[in-house]
Amino acid sequence: MECGLTQTQLHDFCNWFAWHYETNLTALSSFVTCLCGHFHTYPKAAEAILRDMKGLGLIEVKRGTVRVLVQS
Repeated sequence: MECGLTQTQLHDFCNWFAWHYETNLTALSSFVTCLCGHFHTYPKAAEAILRDMKGLGLIEVKRGTVRVLVQS
């Protein structure tokens, strides 16, 4: 993983995000802010987290929005 987080951590965050906000679609900037707070990191490092999430098929990023694809 490029970002240094495990697949399980990324999967759990996506599930938590969808449950907590009761949606699987949000603005990219809001998702990045949430990532930074949850993982105690900064926006530049969040880019690596997003790349890993996209590579694992956990999220889809289109036109400034993020769709969380996993929920279990």
